[in-house]
Amino acid sequence: MTEFGKNHINRQYDSFCIGDSQIIWNGSSVELSINEVSTPIPKPVCGKVRITADKYFLYSTWLDDEKKHRWGPLAPNAKIEVDFPKLGINWEGHGYMDSNEGDEPLENPFLGWNWARTPLVDGSSLVFYDIKQKVGRERVLPLRFLPDGEVKRIAPPPREDLPDSSWFLARFMRSEPVRPAHILQSLEDTPFYSRCLLSAGLLGDRRLVLHETLNLKRFSSKLTQMMLPWRMPRID
Repeated sequence: MTEFGKNHINRQYDSFCIGDSQIIWNGSSVELSINEVSTPIPKPVCGKVRITADKYFLYSTWLDDEKKHRWGPLAPNAKIEVDFPKLGINWEGHGYMDSNEGDEPLENPFLGWNWARTPLVDGSSLVFYDIKQKVGRERVLPLRFLPDGEVKRIAPPPREDLPDSSWFLARFMRSEPVRPAHILQSLEDTPFYSRCLLSAGLLGDRRLVLHETLNLKRFSSKLTQMMLPWRMPRID
């Protein structure tokens, strides 16, 4: 996606416009209209994404000791509908939506994190957020988001190392030792970010888990910053 400067951004009570794309809250669902151009080979990427949930959350918590960065799921257990007609993409399934916000760049306080989420059969969603700060203790947020809006902190299972990514990113997952984690599919693999689908033992059963690893030391390196505009063009 293209990064736009403030002259191309407009935020209202129920909408957020970035260039020719926008996010709209219509009172019961979140609708994203995407009008972009792919890189490095330019071609239109136009379509719609709709996210609907029975329960929307207002939960937010601090990620860092200085309390400058906040995170929380808006729809931890949702339905998603995706339609990109010219690309032949049309599907629906289980979705999730959260929010990160901060008062400074992420690379200032953090070295990186490992994050994982899995939906449960009772309609709740389980999230593990392992955060490594440059200064201060490592933090873990082991949270279960229940269908009625309640948020419970659970006892986190032990950490288990995953195989390094193809860019040699070190990764780990929390999983019950009797049901060790293993990677099923790589979804995104970059010098500083990895996203994959894995299987892991959680709450007495084997679960399908979406997992991500972010390395902010890699992200802030001069080489990565030189490469990023080729994948994410910038318009001031």
